[in-house]
Amino acid sequence: MDEDPPIIRCPACGSTFTAPVGITGMWECRYHLCRLIFPVRPIRERGQVSIAAEEEPPYRWDPTEG
Repeated sequence: MDEDPPIIRCPACGSTFTAPVGITGMWECRYHLCRLIFPVRPIRERGQVSIAAEEEPPYRWDPTEG
């Protein structure tokens, strides 16, 4: 059984009324005033741990440094 596609927000108008176009990783905004076609890529590779799961941030920001 196929799963429903994930909810993808349009980068131009912010609408969630989007749908995949073919199997190429391209999505189309179905909002009638936008109709943008945009690429969607995986955020991380399979098996890679998300940065949000780390205990410390990947870098430390120091406001005193220029």
